[in-house]
Amino acid sequence: MAGEEFDGIPVGELPIDEVAWSDERAKHIRTRAERKGPAEVNIEPLWASEAALDPNRLVRRGTGRESVEVLGYSPSARRVLLVWIYTTEHPPGGSWQGGSAIAAGRRLRAAYWEGRADDRED
Repeated sequence: MAGEEFDGIPVGELPIDEVAWSDERAKHIRTRAERKGPAEVNIEPLWASEAALDPNRLVRRGTGRESVEVLGYSPSARRVLLVWIYTTEHPPGGSWQGGSAIAAGRRLRAAYWEGRADDRED
């Protein structure tokens, strides 16, 4: 989204080159269907990392102070995913940690393929 930045760096230009997943967060995304129902998709951390590292990803500020939401494609999952990541320090510093991930809904998939970062999921 235009105007979103950390210390003068647009969120889409933040250096995101690795995402680490704690055991707890990995379990969280791997068990989404068990927690939310069979219509949900369990996400592997590898898939979420691939989406976050996608060179065509769309990035916007997250709701947390040091977080971003990344919309990207995972070749292994063959899906567009919405991934929440945060840094251990104020962006652009620190290392990126995985927070959560879901399979993107119809509107977000369309936004990804059309290259728009400002569409919000229903």
